[in-house]
Amino acid sequence: NDYYPDNHEPEMISYMAFEEGIHSLFNNTLTVQAGKITGTKEWQSINYTSPFSEGQIPVVFSQCLSFHHLDDYSLCTRQQNVTHEGLEVKLQPRHDLASDTTITLSEAVGWIAYEKEYSPAAGMRFEVFTTPHLVDSNSYTLAFTNTYIQPPFFLAAMQTYNGSEVSVIRAQNLSTEAVQIFIEETPATQDNGHADESIGYICIELE
Repeated sequence: NDYYPDNHEPEMISYMAFEEGIHSLFNNTLTVQAGKITGTKEWQSINYTSPFSEGQIPVVFSQCLSFHHLDDYSLCTRQQNVTHEGLEVKLQPRHDLASDTTITLSEAVGWIAYEKEYSPAAGMRFEVFTTPHLVDSNSYTLAFTNTYIQPPFFLAAMQTYNGSEVSVIRAQNLSTEAVQIFIEETPATQDNGHADESIGYICIELE
């Protein structure tokens, strides 16, 4: 990659995919909306297909879906101002290119918004919540609301933009009751600590 010539050790990756639109899961107990935009380095406003209930701020995940700049950039998406009506998203290139005004980025960005909800019922055990604004570069133990039979599907994303450095969420020690998460700035060798962020996450019991 852009930072390190060596390969990364294998990791376990969770992922999810939805068609664009509104979906109901788990016997209509969980509403999900999904969409796609063309992302750039500038903040762009996204409006949900249908607003969530007022006061019900969803958990949103976004991801770069295209690979137009093949050799030049490492990219992640960042989010801010998540409300019941929408949010703002932008592409963030590696730290040394972020302020380069000569670089024009244009990539497909997908987003998925989950209402905050949980179910302890067997066969449909899940939870979607956010952490307080307490997650930084240090390990944060996230205790689940449910206790799962086996380590669940787990996915997390920053919901805030308190630290402007290029960064990602890392997770370790996933168990049936908790997981440890932290924010890693890239490259990790230049990580001097990240500002506190709120992290949104989803857990789903795998059968």
